[in-house]
Amino acid sequence: MSEFVAVAIHHVDPRYEDEMLEFMRRVVKATEGDHGLISFKTCRELTTGVLAGYSRWNSRSDFEAGLSTITSLSPERKPEWTVKPDDILLLEEV
Repeated sequence: MSEFVAVAIHHVDPRYEDEMLEFMRRVVKATEGDHGLISFKTCRELTTGVLAGYSRWNSRSDFEAGLSTITSLSPERKPEWTVKPDDILLLEEV
């Protein structure tokens, strides 16, 4: 079994960066203890300033099972916090 990585890239409106970071940290906290989760971090890309949720899982199926926890907080996220839709990277070892 190979490790699975999911990265959600958030194109944040700078006026709402603090709110988005708080939301992202709540998502990370909500997933603590989820089966198969290795780590989940809130990151900032250094050249563009976009924010990213970076999670590592034991498998893709563990990630897919954890999606219900991750998406359960989506009603708390306001559309105006971002300037365009998220980019999602789903990465598996090859």
